[in-house]
Amino acid sequence: MNDEQDVQTISAQKLREFINTHSESEYDLIDVRQPSEYEISHIPGAKLLPLKEFVEHLGDIHPDRENIFYCSVGGRSMAAAVMAAESGAFRKGVYTLDGGIAAWNGKSLPDRPPLRLFESSRTLREALLTALELEKGSWLFYTELLKAPPKRFSCSSIQELADIKKSNARILHDTFKAVSSEEETEHMAPFEELFESLGGNIMASGDDPTPLLAWAKDNYEDCEQLINLAVELEYRAYDLYRNMAFDAKNAEEEQAFLELSKREKSLLMRIAGEMDKAMAEVGRAA
Repeated sequence: MNDEQDVQTISAQKLREFINTHSESEYDLIDVRQPSEYEISHIPGAKLLPLKEFVEHLGDIHPDRENIFYCSVGGRSMAAAVMAAESGAFRKGVYTLDGGIAAWNGKSLPDRPPLRLFESSRTLREALLTALELEKGSWLFYTELLKAPPKRFSCSSIQELADIKKSNARILHDTFKAVSSEEETEHMAPFEELFESLGGNIMASGDDPTPLLAWAKDNYEDCEQLINLAVELEYRAYDLYRNMAFDAKNAEEEQAFLELSKREKSLLMRIAGEMDKAMAEVGRAA
């Protein structure tokens, strides 16, 4: 039985409506940023629980309340919400504030091309092809960042993320072969050839990721936005693999997708940690 909650996003407007129509005993608003960020500005009534201390204090969060997490622009709170939801300890909703406190304060964020929704398909082969496109698109994003790395995000970290994306794609390719017939396998391209041929279709428009890569290039100086996008990509991959594991037809398939979802969650937490570290450095420099 799956005891995990699904992470839900909530807009700043909806959060205001929620706060105005619910008593304080019905929900907890949790700020997962650094103390220095919290001191500068926070949503009234929010409790501070920095991301780096989150796992240690997860048991301190009330399990019978709606729990709403937020950070600066949404990346770190998504990581926190995933950890909370996956723990299975919460009986009410688990939310992340879309756009973070920036959206709450009415700050206009860079207009980013929308990402594709990655839902598990009706057939395993279709889902695997979708996942391969996602991994290729993420790999293209990270390799593009390597050309001009954003401040406070090391080249070695970006290169490792790109390498893991390609490694995930290789696992998917092996799984694809394992679930294909002998005749289908004979006509399947080798991994490197297949990976090269993929367009990296991660856009809501159904197109290749060129618009997203152009957006990233225009926003190289905005470390928060780029890391937030990386978190969103990893969350979508994590969610897709978790759903594929639920839909698996045998234990071997389930284990393969659970392992991939575990890898994606680890990446998500790592990227969010990079963001947390970067903001801590900003706080010390202030």
